[in-house]
Amino acid sequence: MEYIIYDQSGKPQALLQNVTSIQWNPKYWESGSAEIHARPTDTNVKYLIEHNRVVCKDRNEILFIDYVQRSDQTSDGDDMIIHGKLDNLGARINTSTVAITNVEEGLRKLITNNQRGLDIHLVGARGLTAKVTRTETTWATLRESFEDFCQASGLGWREVVSNGQLNTLDIYQGSVKKGARFSDDLGNIISQEYTKNLEEYANYLYILGEDQGTSRKQVILDKRIEGEPILEGYIDARDLQSTYKDANGTERTYSDTEYTAILKARGEAKYAEMLSKAYQFECELYEANRVAVLGRDYDLGDIVPITSRRFCVQNYARITGIKFVEEENIETQVSLELTIETQEVLK
Repeated sequence: MEYIIYDQSGKPQALLQNVTSIQWNPKYWESGSAEIHARPTDTNVKYLIEHNRVVCKDRNEILFIDYVQRSDQTSDGDDMIIHGKLDNLGARINTSTVAITNVEEGLRKLITNNQRGLDIHLVGARGLTAKVTRTETTWATLRESFEDFCQASGLGWREVVSNGQLNTLDIYQGSVKKGARFSDDLGNIISQEYTKNLEEYANYLYILGEDQGTSRKQVILDKRIEGEPILEGYIDARDLQSTYKDANGTERTYSDTEYTAILKARGEAKYAEMLSKAYQFECELYEANRVAVLGRDYDLGDIVPITSRRFCVQNYARITGIKFVEEENIETQVSLELTIETQEVLK
């Protein structure tokens, strides 16, 4: 893939060259990241600096450089290590209280309320209907809020170059792509890894809200499926209060039913986060096999059928991350990070 270095003002400065390796990892409902290892040529030393950006032309994604290291401890001599996130949402805090029900509308409001000179541009609203029970967010980075609400609602976001405009933020929703099939039978999977990790997973959640001690508001969320043992968990939601200020600044109080629903929504969001980490499938793709082509048949955020004869499972899984690994004189490796949506055991 081809990469171009931009300065802080968004002006292109140089083509990225003299690179020994690149790991480019966009994600769907989390912040993506990238790491570049390069030789310290005059051009690289001048332009691969903090706050500058690297654009992947093939995908229009943007690396915001926040880490630069020079080292002489590598076998090849001097080396530069550059990494950062694929968005700049961590640079702003939500300093007000924003109540979110429609997720797209709420996240767009977070941007407009807290931009304060941040170089970011919103595309037109898509009119997405994904909702959560009315939930307030305050004093979190925009990135943290985006991750929480996108994961809870099944939405994703990307900050890209669009029509020549850098830092264009798009909130979007992946779709089901039944025709983009991945299977060891089809030969488009080189290697695969299936992980069940219940270390931080809970299916019976106690969500505790405002007040202290025995007076704290408590809601129980039971997410057990048939045959699953009780795995209890605790969520501290004391930041969610029953009183709030409306758009006019007037103090209001939620009814007990409304406040219970808000606490339950926090539990649902945390459960979705735990579930996404509990069942993971990762596979390296055989790019020469054209059964399913990235960017044509599927992309980040889509839900695709995965069949593993080796591990005896058949899944519908959402593509929550893509890993591109480029090294000198080696063909680019592409791997999919998938979060299981539905699963059945093959007979």
